[in-house]
Amino acid sequence: MIDGFTARFLAAGKGDYDLIQITERADSALPPAEVPPEVPAAEPVALTSASSAPSAPGARSSKTSAADSAASKSTAAGSAPPVTTAPEPVAPPPAGKLGITFKIKNSLTGAVVEGDAASLVAMAVEAEVGNRFQPESMKAQAVAAYTLFLYYNAHNGAVPSAPMIAASSKAIAATEAVLGQTITQNGKLINANYCDMSAGKTADGGEVWEGGGYYPYLKSVDDPVQSVPGFASEQTFSAADTANWVRETYQVELSGLDRTLWFRPQYDANNLYAKNVVIGGAKEVLGLRIRDTLFSSARVGSNTLRSHAFTIAYSPARDAFVFSCKGYGHGVGLSQQGADVYARQGYDYRWILRHYYTNVNVG
Repeated sequence: MIDGFTARFLAAGKGDYDLIQITERADSALPPAEVPPEVPAAEPVALTSASSAPSAPGARSSKTSAADSAASKSTAAGSAPPVTTAPEPVAPPPAGKLGITFKIKNSLTGAVVEGDAASLVAMAVEAEVGNRFQPESMKAQAVAAYTLFLYYNAHNGAVPSAPMIAASSKAIAATEAVLGQTITQNGKLINANYCDMSAGKTADGGEVWEGGGYYPYLKSVDDPVQSVPGFASEQTFSAADTANWVRETYQVELSGLDRTLWFRPQYDANNLYAKNVVIGGAKEVLGLRIRDTLFSSARVGSNTLRSHAFTIAYSPARDAFVFSCKGYGHGVGLSQQGADVYARQGYDYRWILRHYYTNVNVG
């Protein structure tokens, strides 16, 4: 699953994508749960300040979105901003009038594909959540993806980027059952971000990306993903590598500074997501950028942070930093894994979408 299908939308037409990234994931297939590192000989020192230390989350973790499904796969663990400056809301197409084609950049191949909405949405659903999900959660993913594609295609011909693979009969059936249905607020299409799974509560969209774009429907809500495989994970990076990467990325020199002062996370209202991280007392960066820029896949390969809902501890025994994460993806909007949990409990796709997107209409 793509870590929250971080769909990146290129205004010209996910390169890793420099323009408008949207949702995270899509991890089509959920990666296996991370294996935590060995317990260090010396107790790690938690790197949190009195004012920003996160309180142990009472409930949850998330591998939330299967939804990130293929996105993670393509969207990268969610790391792309919805749009810092929100475009004018877009009205949905007239009811019953579908003859719509999309241009979508397949984040798995880099090719721009043009085709009918039903085919491309079904391919995105397959890539994001696969056919192992419940029909109602697959329908929720289909409506979210269709809404998202419409939202961006309607703005200056923007070409969204999303993972797409050949659709199974189950993905096709789920898509066809809801095709044409959209998610709106006050009669306008919403920016329907989604991720693989949250940290137990979804993130507020205004606290994740640069510019803090405000979307009244992307609010923090409960997400029952704590028991989903892969909800909790850890990654360890040596102090030497970390210092080099910080120097290269932010031109901040950490050598000579007490290692417990290298990182100072500042958390959101739920004490789950690192909104910002102060590095070496000299540079403040978005928590999301610690995940996708400082510890990018180009540097750490598959050992990337699964989310920016992390705590940081320094291990003297290993002279390394231990990042303990919850969830997978950027955590905003529909949680694919959480949606599937709700579907297994008997909730339908409309209920699921109205839960993850605040005060919206589905139809």
